Amino acid sequence: MKMRRRFHGQSLVEFAMVFPLIIFLMTGFFDLSRAIFYYSSLSNAVREATRYAIVNRNEINAAYNNPTDNTLQTKVLDYAFALADTPNPLCKDDVVVSLEKVNDLFTTVSIQATYSFNPITPGIQELFRLDTGINLIAQSTMLVTPGAK
Repeated sequence: MKMRRRFHGQSLVEFAMVFPLIIFLMTGFFDLSRAIFYYSSLSNAVREATRYAIVNRNEINAAYNNPTDNTLQTKVLDYAFALADTPNPLCKDDVVVSLEKVNDLFTTVSIQATYSFNPITPGIQELFRLDTGINLIAQSTMLVTPGAK
């Protein structure tokens, strides 16, 4: 005669062991997709502001004369629409405009922006020992048409 053993609660215990891992992975994938979206918005904003600079030469002169507060930084903020409504929005201090001048002629315009991404997955910052979040850095460098003053 065979006796069937019944394991009451076995599936409940297995579920309790696997459920936190599943939730951690789901929120981690959600965070990864948010980071990719924010990086895409940031790199697009930097590229568009650099393009704006090489097309509008008077903006290059203004940025060269006032590197800490110029319209190219404002353009990056305008184009980075996804980063404006975040808990840690992008600001002018996060945008660096570099201009190279040779013989009184501008040769390159380079814009770099840094955004501090804060994941919402519990334990990610502690796991990677992050104090302020993950820095997303986007940079764009474009050549200015020869003879641009």
